[in-house]
Amino acid sequence: MNPLLIIIIVIFSTIGAAFLLYIAYLCLVYLAVSKRINLRYDRNPLLKYFTYEDFPGLKAEAFEFKTRNKKTLRGYIYTTEDVKDFSKVIVFFHGIGPGHLAYTKEINRLVRENNLAVIAYDNHGTGLSEGKNIIDLSWALVDADYFLKFSQKDPRFAHSDLILVGHSWGGYVTSNIYSLNQDKRIKKIVVLNGLPSIVDVSTRFTKGQTFAKQFFRFVSYLKLGKYANHAILDTLMDHKLPALVVHGALDPLVPIQYLTPLFKFAGKVSYIRPLIYAEHRHFVYLSLQAEEALMTMQRELKRLEKDQDALKAYTASLDYDLIGQHHEQLFVTIKQFINRG
Repeated sequence: MNPLLIIIIVIFSTIGAAFLLYIAYLCLVYLAVSKRINLRYDRNPLLKYFTYEDFPGLKAEAFEFKTRNKKTLRGYIYTTEDVKDFSKVIVFFHGIGPGHLAYTKEINRLVRENNLAVIAYDNHGTGLSEGKNIIDLSWALVDADYFLKFSQKDPRFAHSDLILVGHSWGGYVTSNIYSLNQDKRIKKIVVLNGLPSIVDVSTRFTKGQTFAKQFFRFVSYLKLGKYANHAILDTLMDHKLPALVVHGALDPLVPIQYLTPLFKFAGKVSYIRPLIYAEHRHFVYLSLQAEEALMTMQRELKRLEKDQDALKAYTASLDYDLIGQHHEQLFVTIKQFINRG
């Protein structure tokens, strides 16, 4: 055999083997990320989760609806006696974790400061809702799509102006659901530490990110079809929704550099208000002291998880007033944004 041909065969065989090994590596990364994230998220029985009963005058009407796989999702319509109608309504989308009851303090404040109903539900595989796990981070868009279809059938909300507010995972939903169903009721969105895209988060520590992102997009599309591969920047560029996009510059979970293209674009348009808080991290809606206390709590829960006695003693000592202390300036800004004509 021609020596040159042998060399060519060896080179291409080596390249092919390396490529197959890299694909195998990406499959392992995808499975590892899915195994780590796509769990069921329930409330920690040692922690206090506030309900409407903890806030005098706050009312909660339970509701439920079916998502695409026929599992039942549950939530509440929060109001006070000062909420006179449903012509304008806030829909709140929670971050990854045990559901919207982790945000009841924020929901209570949104209701009272704006005299608007706030609707919130728990995603598939979290909190009050059915499902053995969350299936996929992008599945939250499935749930949101089915919620909006469900709410359209309720005469109280069929013609409401909707303001969508979401944190982290919920921020991803808030900023991308319009690209799926273009529900004309959606008038404004508030994104708090939102995930820019699921692919960015999933490939954050993956070698060869450029190709890895294409691979993850392909796998996600096979898994979820039209609900896969949405991104905040693409949605806002295409649909020009009035948006308040807020981020903490020190966010360790969703690093600010992932939002750089969005913030650069926001400087060229008037319908996006970018807001970066230099000293804040992932929980930008909390005060700096509350953020520190919450992150300390998260570290201690993990450190003590194998020592139940110490864990119970620690959780019994928690100062929920401190942990739930709000970022006052931000809430003023959110109120102004919601009520601006």
